[in-house]
Amino acid sequence: MNGLRAQCFYWDMVIIARGIGFVALYVIVQVNGLSQEITMLVLMCYLFIFLAIHILVKPFHMPMLNLLELVSISSWLLYYLTELATLTETYNGYGVQSITTSLITFFFVVIPTCVFYLLAFKSIRFQALQFAYFRNSALFNLLSCGVVSALEFSQSPDLAIRDVEGNIVE
Repeated sequence: MNGLRAQCFYWDMVIIARGIGFVALYVIVQVNGLSQEITMLVLMCYLFIFLAIHILVKPFHMPMLNLLELVSISSWLLYYLTELATLTETYNGYGVQSITTSLITFFFVVIPTCVFYLLAFKSIRFQALQFAYFRNSALFNLLSCGVVSALEFSQSPDLAIRDVEGNIVE
């Protein structure tokens, strides 16, 4: 289980296609010599389409993961909108990135992306521990933060997960 609803078994492929399509679209637009403004608008339209699809499909079981994916895509849209707005700022003929753009990038792109990955990892903690248990004891100890031994995990995985969760929060 990767957190997806059964009807959305294909969603991982949608995410991969979104990333590949984004890069391909960027390259195509740049090769054709279109301006940066047009490039930003095309990429924003592309992201908006995937945002709308995500809102319609809601592929994850957990509402929190759907919300985080929504925030992640929206953050990229906001980033490109900010870049588009500040693209024309110049100082003595040189382009300048304002502190506002840097702050918006940090607070609306970097932080939400990090939070998404942290919470996504938390939601798949059981699968990660199970995988590590069968593959590599050192990896298991790293992921369980040394709170649970492999023996305890093999006897009662659910209880072991709760122990790990409780000690990580503390």
